[in-house]
Amino acid sequence: MNGIIDMLTSLLLPFGRTPGILKDFFFVIGMILVVENLWNISYSYRIRQLRYTIVIGSLLAGVLLEVSIIRDFYYMRENGTHDPAAEKLLALPFVIWLLFLLLVIAGTMAARKHIKKWEREHITPISVLECANQMPAGICFFRHDGLVVFCNRFMERAAEQLTGAVLRNGMEFSRLTAQRIFAMPDGTVVRFQQRETMVDGESLLELTAFDITELHKKNQELQKDTENLERVKASLKEYNLNIDDVIREREILNAKVNIHDEMNRLMLATKVSCDRDAGEEERKHILAQWKSNALLLCKEGASVGKTIPKKEIGELADLLGIRLHWEGLAAADDWIPPEKISELIAAAARECIANAVKHAAADTLWIDCFETENGQLHLTFRNNGDRPEGEIREGGGLTNLRRLVQAAGGTMGYVINERFCLKLDF
Repeated sequence: MNGIIDMLTSLLLPFGRTPGILKDFFFVIGMILVVENLWNISYSYRIRQLRYTIVIGSLLAGVLLEVSIIRDFYYMRENGTHDPAAEKLLALPFVIWLLFLLLVIAGTMAARKHIKKWEREHITPISVLECANQMPAGICFFRHDGLVVFCNRFMERAAEQLTGAVLRNGMEFSRLTAQRIFAMPDGTVVRFQQRETMVDGESLLELTAFDITELHKKNQELQKDTENLERVKASLKEYNLNIDDVIREREILNAKVNIHDEMNRLMLATKVSCDRDAGEEERKHILAQWKSNALLLCKEGASVGKTIPKKEIGELADLLGIRLHWEGLAAADDWIPPEKISELIAAAARECIANAVKHAAADTLWIDCFETENGQLHLTFRNNGDRPEGEIREGGGLTNLRRLVQAAGGTMGYVINERFCLKLDF
C-alpha cells in the first residue's frame, strides 16, 4: 500500500522537482520527436497533404515547447533568473508531462503510419524517382537547350563513367552517346538510344541506356560459334568432294574390273570358237556380244578427259548408229566449260546415247547448251525416239548422274512431251 501511495505521489509531483535524469530523458525523447516531425511535415508538404501538415505541425509545436521549457529550466537554475510562464508549466504534475509526451509519440507514429499508407496507395514524384532509381536501365529527359529535367541513378553513373563529370547538359551527352554501344570501365556493355517525346504538352528529348552485357556476351559467343560452323562446313564440303572422288574412282575401278573380266571372257570364247571352227550362228552370237560391250569400252576410254571429249562421244554415237547434233554454246569448238561441268556433260551425253539406243530406238540426239540472264548454265539432251511409257524409273546410270550433278551444285530433271528430254542446270 505504501508503494502505491509513493508512486501516486511521484506522479503528482511537479515536473520541475523531478530528478534531473528524468528531465534529461524527456529532453532527449523530445529532440528525437522534433527531428521525426520535421521530416514528416516536410514530406507531407511535398505531397500536398495539408491535413497531415497541420496535424504534424501541431505536434511539432508542442514538442518544441516541451524541449524549450526543459532548456529554460537548466538556464534559470544556472543563472538564477525567473521566467513566470516556464515556472507555471514546470509546476504542472509529472503525470501531465508524461501524458503529453505519450500523446506526442502516439501522434507522431500515427502520422508516419498514415504517410506510409498514403504512399502505398498513391503515385508521387518521390515514388516515381525511387522506382526509376531501382530500374536496371538509365533514363534521362532534357530540353532542346540541354537542361536536364529528370535523370535516374543508372544514367548518372553512366555519365560519370564516360565523361568523369556529373550530367548537366543532356544535349552534349546525347551527342556523345546516342545510338551507340559503349564498354564501360566497370566491365558492363551499355547501349544508348534517343527519341523525342511529349510530356505535358512540352517537347522533350528522352535518352535511354540499357545494360546489354549478357546479350553482348551471347552475341560474341554466337559469332564465334558461327565462325567455327563455317570452318566445319568448309571442312565437310571438302570432305564430301573427296568422298565423291573416292566413290567415283572406286566405281570406275569396279567398272574397269567388270569390263576386263567381260573382255577376257569374250576373248576366251572367241579363241575357242576360232580353234574349233565354230558355226555361223555361234560366230554371230559372239559378234553381237562384242558390239554390246563396245559401249563399255568407249566409256572407259573417255573417262579421263578434262574438257568435252566430242571426238570420243562422236565415235560412240557412230558405233551405236546415233547422229549427234551439238547446239548453242556446245556447238562452238573453242567453248570450254568449267572442269567438273565438262565431265558431267560428257557423262550425261554418253548416258543419253546409251539410253536412246536401248530404250527409245532413236537415231538422233540433240545436245543444246546456253547461258540464262542470271548466269545459269542450262543443258538439254533430247532424242527422236519413242515416248517413254509410264513413270521413269532411274537405273544405275541416271542415279549416279543425278548424284554427281547435285554434288557439283546443279539440278537434274526430265521433260516428257512427244519425246524424252533430259535437263541439267548449273
